[in-house]
Parts: sequence; C-alpha cells; structure tokens
Amino acid sequence: AAPAAATASAAAVAAPATPAASGAAGDPDGKVDLEPLKGEWVKLVGKDAFPGEDAGPPVRDGPEAASRLCAARGHGGFVVWQNTAFLRARPAAELAANARNAA
Repeated sequence: AAPAAATASAAAVAAPATPAASGAAGDPDGKVDLEPLKGEWVKLVGKDAFPGEDAGPPVRDGPEAASRLCAARGHGGFVVWQNTAFLRARPAAELAANARNAA
C-alpha cells in the first residue's frame, strides 16, 4: 500500500514512506528531521504516517505541487515515496508525531 499524507504544523519529516519501500529516500540513521515549511503542513520523506489514508489521488508533479495542494485544501501534509506524493488530511502535528521509518 502506498503512504498517505497527514497533518502537522509547518515542518518536514524525513523517513521511509512505507514498510515495503525499498530504495525510498530517507534519513540514513532513522531520525525524524523537522524542517520549517510554509503553512501548517509537513512533508514526510522516507517515513509514513497513517498509511493508506490518502487524501486524494497521488501527486506526481513534484513536492511543490503537493505543497500547493496541501495549502489550498487545508491538508496536514504529504508523504513522498518513490518520487510520488501522497496527501494526508490529518493535522501536521499529528502526522509528525506518528511518522515512522519504513522497514
């Protein structure tokens, strides 16, 4: 199953997107790295939060497009897995708190 995006306050979380995501971009030591972003949403790379809770179809036009959709729709964030963004509707803080490394 592909990762879904969740909400959290203006931050980016680096980690594996899904447990089966071999080769997914992420933090090599498995730490959650929070980086401020515009708005109240998070970008999870190499991690996932609330897998399967996609808030719409996958976004393949890059993270900037996913960021714009999050801002426009009030989503909490998105997960990046294999160069595809999966939007999450949950609040950014909830997404960041529940971000997990993929195995």
